[in-house]
Amino acid sequence: MRSYRPATLGWLLAENRDQAVHAISSVLSSGIGDYPPPPPEWLKTIVDEAWPALESHPTYSEVRRFHEKLLKQVSQAETKLLDKLRDIQNIYEGGPPPL
Repeated sequence: MRSYRPATLGWLLAENRDQAVHAISSVLSSGIGDYPPPPPEWLKTIVDEAWPALESHPTYSEVRRFHEKLLKQVSQAETKLLDKLRDIQNIYEGGPPPL
């Protein structure tokens, strides 16, 4: 069984509250209840009011630090991979293709 992973957390980590509101709204609009979903403006107000508390929470700050560290490591790995691919191209193909 696949576990449910809401996109809301990812958007909040990316500091994109508008997309987080959209993710919440789409879940609430999926017909899972007997009541109509709240308007997106109402959800945005709630997210905006909760944002300072979330942003200053130690756990959120720690996750943001790990997120930034991971992005740097991915960028470094990408650079190393591209460098090695260029080395292979130089060795086996004589350099980049002519334009």
